[in-house]
Amino acid sequence: MPLSLSSDSSSSSSSQRRRRKVLLKPNFVTLLLLVTLIVAVSASTLLPGPLAPIRGLAKSDNGSGLEAVLPESDLSSPDRKIWIITTASLPWMTGTAVNPLLRAAYLSRGRPPGRVTLVVPWLDADDQKVVYPHGKTFATPEDQERYIREWLSQRAGLGPEAKNLRVQFYSGRYHPELGSIFSVGDVPALIPDEDADVLILEEPEHLNWYRAPGVPWTKKFRHVVGICHTNYLVYSKSIQGGSMKSAFLFFMNQWMCRAYCHKVIKLSGALQRFAPGKEEIENVHGVRREFLEVGDGARGSEMEGAYFIGKMLWPKGMDRLIPMMVYARERDGRTFKMDVYGSGPDEDEIKRKAMARSLSITFHGAVDHAQLSQYKVFINPSVSEVLCTTVAEALAMGKFVIIAAHPSNEFFMRFTNCLTFRNKEEFATQVLWALAHVPAPLSADERDSLTWEAATRRLLKASLVPLGADSHSKVDKALEKAHNWVSKGERGDRLRRIAGGDIIADEAPPGPRHYANPTTAYETLAEAGARDAEGRLARAAEAAAAAAGVTSGSHWSSLGELAGKGLGLGRPVVKPTQQLDCCGDRDCEALASAGVGRGGKSVAGAASSVVSSTSGGGGGGKA
Repeated sequence: MPLSLSSDSSSSSSSQRRRRKVLLKPNFVTLLLLVTLIVAVSASTLLPGPLAPIRGLAKSDNGSGLEAVLPESDLSSPDRKIWIITTASLPWMTGTAVNPLLRAAYLSRGRPPGRVTLVVPWLDADDQKVVYPHGKTFATPEDQERYIREWLSQRAGLGPEAKNLRVQFYSGRYHPELGSIFSVGDVPALIPDEDADVLILEEPEHLNWYRAPGVPWTKKFRHVVGICHTNYLVYSKSIQGGSMKSAFLFFMNQWMCRAYCHKVIKLSGALQRFAPGKEEIENVHGVRREFLEVGDGARGSEMEGAYFIGKMLWPKGMDRLIPMMVYARERDGRTFKMDVYGSGPDEDEIKRKAMARSLSITFHGAVDHAQLSQYKVFINPSVSEVLCTTVAEALAMGKFVIIAAHPSNEFFMRFTNCLTFRNKEEFATQVLWALAHVPAPLSADERDSLTWEAATRRLLKASLVPLGADSHSKVDKALEKAHNWVSKGERGDRLRRIAGGDIIADEAPPGPRHYANPTTAYETLAEAGARDAEGRLARAAEAAAAAAGVTSGSHWSSLGELAGKGLGLGRPVVKPTQQLDCCGDRDCEALASAGVGRGGKSVAGAASSVVSSTSGGGGGGKA
């Protein structure tokens, strides 16, 4: 029977919205809970590490003296099914898009097709316009997958790997303040249990801060490796309330890594302590073959000029570069010319400050670094990086690199062409010296250490866990359960908003309190990724039905049709038998503004409206 609103719907709806606003305010109990959990995480780091040496640790039987390892931590077998989940995707040429893609490609070598799956975020049309350079957008996940495979085959020279690799999507949203993408919904539920073997979480802290509760990664997969790319503590200090947020984030990062990883790999010593006893420092990144090929043919005498390439954010090094260039000009009475490539949120402000100081900087848009073979000197003064990919690429191309003497750059300091500085005086000296000299060719060892083959070997070794070690201790399991509990329902939404995750609150697939596991996972991750603004309206209609109470019976055909397209939960939706008043959440408000729900239209009518709105094609903006 179709639903209709009762006569007192207006007052009831207002009352519910007022109650909801009260629920979402940070109250004393919520804050006390947060403080307690943070103290627990902090105290847990003082306990003996779960991978500390154990008495009587077994040795290998071959007499090599090497420690025996847990079989599930050995990724070298071609029979292992490896999933790599990351926080960005091409055409965004950021490290967390490019490096996981290349890692997946090289891990797929020597394995049967489909054994390695790269899982990347799918953004709606509005977010794509903000994130992807040069106005590049995709109508469907299939279009973006095709772009990724073509880039991997043509630009990276990995044609066979591009065919072997599986690429799938999860639904994501872009957070403009943090400049990052976060997942929407329960991503683990999208992966078939029979395929859940090895998981590599690229940025495990980032992937879990706001995640919807569900089956934990460490219960679903036999072995979970977290690779930490980004120094979020540095970035958090650059936003409003940064000092407090940075302190909170320190413990949140530990919480996420201990709860959801069996092994944590830090790309450099610049990162915080995440999981004492089960973390190690290792550079598991390489550079694309084309960079090395450029270096093989480079002639230092024909190269000239200095440049920088990277995201246009102050913490990426521009905050240090501009004053040091001013000092070099004041010291020597002349300045050096520099080209800057990249785009980003701080681009306009950076240009204004450089112009105000009359510096010889020419700004260009974002380009592929491999196109910049003509330059002799790469300058990157950043100390916010963990392991700067562009530094490795510049070294591979046979250039001088001028970088800060900092833990993030320790891997590069072994290279002949690496020039470091500790202050602005040394910076000015190194730049002038490099511009007047010719870079040396890479040695065989230097060249090999930059390859992805070497990086993959380092990854396989760093992922190992000694036999007899407890890679997920009782403390880790307690932290996992605590995060799952605080993430549920209205409590979880409240905490997400307090922690700055308001853009993805209420965005998980609907169910009891929005964050319960769906009864049936999306048929494929690509279908999940295909959800756009209209898809969110469809889920809101399903949530409305769930809030009203549903009974078993005939399928709600309109939403069943949407489910077949990857919109909604991919499960049958049945007709509600009660009258419905809008709960006042964001998607329901969107439905109401379209004349659905509070306006007197039945939920069945809502389904018809959604089907009508999606029949004209995809795309769409945010709801």
